[in-house]
Amino acid sequence: MRALTGPRLAVQSGEYGKSDEPSEAELAFILPGLEAVAGQQLSGQLRVLPRKDFACQVRLELARNEYVSYDQGNYSSKVFPLKLAENIKFTAGQQQTIPFQVSIPPDAAPSIKTPTARSPGR
Repeated sequence: MRALTGPRLAVQSGEYGKSDEPSEAELAFILPGLEAVAGQQLSGQLRVLPRKDFACQVRLELARNEYVSYDQGNYSSKVFPLKLAENIKFTAGQQQTIPFQVSIPPDAAPSIKTPTARSPGR
């Protein structure tokens, strides 16, 4: 996800992301696109297809990372957590879709990349 300074014309909705533990569950975010404007309300869904039974808390974290090459010595990260569900039960093979809304912080810096620095949203 990238934060922009202004709206763009091309927006591609679809499924994004993948599980880092596919033997536990398949995950996909259903989003209106991968670009958002600072201050924008973003609506989406998290689709979960569990491979086994389990219960857990479901969180979404909007993160802003800034990196300047080692020679410059600067790295910062800020995380904006959002709890989507508390102690939700998943049953193997039964897909669940969890809707969410998150406000992109109004001071979110846009994504930028230069030869010595990058500030990508994710």
